[in-house]
Amino acid sequence: MPSETRCSGVRSVFENLFPNYVNFNWKGKGNSTKFQAMKNISTPSATYVFPLHQSGTCNRRFKWEWLENYPGLAYSAKEDAAFCRYCVFFPRPGSNVSSSRLMVTRPFRDLKKATEKFTAHFFGIQRDSSKRGAGYELHCMCQESWLSFRSMIEHQTGDVSEQRDRQAVETSARDRKVLLSILDVVVTLGRQGLAFRGHRDSRTDRFNQGNNMGNFYKILQMRARSGDDVLQEHLDKHAKNASMISCVIPNELISICGDQVRLGILQEVQGAKFFSIIIDEVADMSRKEQLSIVLHIVDSNLDIREDFIAYINVTGQMTGAELMVAIDTEMGRCNLSMHDARGICADDAGNMRGQYGGCGPRIKRKYPKCAYLWCTSHQLNRVIVSSTKVLLIQNMMTTADKIAKYFYNSPGNQKKLEEVIDDPLVVDTPSETSKRKLKLMCRTRWVERHKAFETHLDLFPYVCNDVDTYHDM
Repeated sequence: MPSETRCSGVRSVFENLFPNYVNFNWKGKGNSTKFQAMKNISTPSATYVFPLHQSGTCNRRFKWEWLENYPGLAYSAKEDAAFCRYCVFFPRPGSNVSSSRLMVTRPFRDLKKATEKFTAHFFGIQRDSSKRGAGYELHCMCQESWLSFRSMIEHQTGDVSEQRDRQAVETSARDRKVLLSILDVVVTLGRQGLAFRGHRDSRTDRFNQGNNMGNFYKILQMRARSGDDVLQEHLDKHAKNASMISCVIPNELISICGDQVRLGILQEVQGAKFFSIIIDEVADMSRKEQLSIVLHIVDSNLDIREDFIAYINVTGQMTGAELMVAIDTEMGRCNLSMHDARGICADDAGNMRGQYGGCGPRIKRKYPKCAYLWCTSHQLNRVIVSSTKVLLIQNMMTTADKIAKYFYNSPGNQKKLEEVIDDPLVVDTPSETSKRKLKLMCRTRWVERHKAFETHLDLFPYVCNDVDTYHDM
């Protein structure tokens, strides 16, 4: 056949590019570039005329069948030699050893021994079958690298950095779903006013024999069992430092929810423009003094609303000056102007109502349109307190309080009272009340004492029925 049949359309890409790939440094070139170069290696057609070589007394040519019989074998027209494409593109440590360089870093031209060398390299079969062919094991590793590389590229487009970014996006989306499930539980517990944790917070506590890990974790487990597969997988397989269910994350979510509720309230206050402030001092469980702040507004629907917005930790002596500074600072944080305040309501404690040093008068002097008002309940209390100067009223209240404490402080005495109430023969005209316990006198709201007096009046016949039972009173 004429040599013209070696047209450009059937020439191997190795004619121009392959020699450059021997010991080529692919670092920084990208996986897609390497994959495309590997795909561009073409095989000459069956009509391609290979050059003729004189070998001793014989003339030999490279055979096209070899390319078909030995997968991975490639022919370079420029070098007029054979290479193993797998070993060139995916060299392994040790491929530069003298016995392994053939068809890897050194072109193969010994056509007389072609079948023997190709069989040894590609199939690991020597002529005497006594051992594996030279470089065969390295060739297998290179071929496996190519297959893994091709599978990765064909099923996941993009280079390593793109795959890493995509995996980060998928992980972020999965974590977001888990976080939304956890947030849903946090919001549900908050709206229902339920405790989050059990007696002990640790899920591996040896003392937690009842396995009662609290409402939060138990509801998460129930949600996972009810079909939340993403949450179930997270609970089963999460890393120790990425559980998202320790006390830290729920506390952060509670804080974020509180900030969102607070933001919604403040937006409505800003829409109403004018507001009043209701303040009171309160001590928490650790006996730390705090100042509670409630805002009083008329909303866009002309409804009167009172919304709690903050507890302020007030250090120092809780003087009127310190309280005024704390209120001023908190209103600044809320982006509210005290010039829009039309009133401040507090109790009648000295640090609140003092004419010169009290918090209310100080604010009134600084912001003239902000009127200082006493709490209405406190004003009514003062009126009732004044009425108790009558000796008979004082004695009645003292006696009623002692009777209530007598039953309240003793479960046995309370049980006897209930037995008397359940006995239909105790009184001539049984009361129709369903009450079974006497109420203690309210210490801070005197106007609430009427409820205690009503209960005393209903149960008075039963209390007086057997004086001997209560002789220690």
